[in-house]
Amino acid sequence: NVRKILAKYINVKRAVDRLASLCSDVEDLKGTIPKYKDDAEKVETYLAEYEHYLALLQRNFGYLRDDAKKMQRKEDRSLRKVIEEYYKAQKLFTQYLKAEAGE
Repeated sequence: NVRKILAKYINVKRAVDRLASLCSDVEDLKGTIPKYKDDAEKVETYLAEYEHYLALLQRNFGYLRDDAKKMQRKEDRSLRKVIEEYYKAQKLFTQYLKAEAGE
């Protein structure tokens, strides 16, 4: 059971890291879109990948939350760490959406 939770945590961690990387890639590319037409396609690709990783993150977090309820071990450090990672990713996504909206 603990192995399954750790595997899910690793998936969440990877997704968080990849999301952070994609965010900076998208930001870097956005500045160059007027100069390079093919960069617009790159941005689309990054955004599609971003959506994929965000969905992966949310799905895995849902599973982990269910595991936590089943095990009733909220003091478990690895679960607390996952929850922190999830909120970090959620914050990142909110910042991204605000940037998209031009706020």
